[in-house]
Amino acid sequence: MPQLKRPTVGGGAARREGMGPMAGDESGGARASRLEVLAAIILGLATVASAWGAYQATRWGGVQATAYTEAGLASTEAAKSFQLADSKLNLDQTLFVEWALAVDRGDDEVALYISDDLFSFELGTALDAWLVSDDDAPTPFDTEAYVLEELAEGEAFEDESILQNRRGGDANQTGDQYVLVTVILTSALFFAGISTVLKSDQVRYALLGGGAALFVAATGTMLTFPIT
Repeated sequence: MPQLKRPTVGGGAARREGMGPMAGDESGGARASRLEVLAAIILGLATVASAWGAYQATRWGGVQATAYTEAGLASTEAAKSFQLADSKLNLDQTLFVEWALAVDRGDDEVALYISDDLFSFELGTALDAWLVSDDDAPTPFDTEAYVLEELAEGEAFEDESILQNRRGGDANQTGDQYVLVTVILTSALFFAGISTVLKSDQVRYALLGGGAALFVAATGTMLTFPIT
């Protein structure tokens, strides 16, 4: 009867050693796959965030342009109103001098004509209040009763111009902040993208870590900005 030979231990060890490189290749492939997935996630999120930042920067640029345009229009209207107020004030002062001269020489007919037909509504109202008042105002122009509508309109337009200029400045600052964040997100895109073409796992992890850090910091900062 033939005798059966037992397999030697060395042959099994040799076979197990032969499986080592294959297992190492599989581990390296899995690690590379994880890096690629992580890079794809960062690329996708950073792309969306940078697109949002660019969109908001454009929108705030439009708000800035509109605000500065409205500020310019309000400033123009304020100048027109102030010019009309000055013209009315000069005319009222001239008429008041003529009225005072007529009263001084006793020409009541001329004085009445000037006050009833030539005085502006504002001067007529102020004159009536001045004649019966007990204060020491030298002329009706020095009383609170003399208020030019054009002067009030000019001040309102001037306030609106200041407000719109401030609004335009704030919009410009916000737009600049969005642009800066978009630049940082673009850097995160670069780090994540370049990591996919390198061979060293340590370098790839470092680049992905830097890109992820930039993405988190930029996105967190952008979430604090106003939205339009």
